[in-house]
Amino acid sequence: MRWALVIGLLAMAVGATGCMTAASQGYYAATGASPRFFEIKDLGGPVALDRYQSVAIEPFDPSPMLGAIPPDMLARVQQHAIEYLTKARLFAGVGASPGAKPALVIRGKFIDYD
Repeated sequence: MRWALVIGLLAMAVGATGCMTAASQGYYAATGASPRFFEIKDLGGPVALDRYQSVAIEPFDPSPMLGAIPPDMLARVQQHAIEYLTKARLFAGVGASPGAKPALVIRGKFIDYD
């Protein structure tokens, strides 16, 4: 009797998880996914990045998503990041490869994709 109760509770927990996943996928299908990124605000003070003359943004690594990232998305994300930093005017040069030295190289990985 106890085993039946435990198995029933586990089945309900698994079912509830599936319902939440289906609900979130339905929400994003209706509203469209939004990009999420995290900016690091505290880098050691307001002048911590002043020593860098240029920034290189490498293509983000799609391997954690096991093929779920469309190939054209890699270039689009890299290009968007380059445009974002160019408009911010924080560095003399921003691109896909390091420019003037010393250069800051930005790398990333996809950890979620809707």
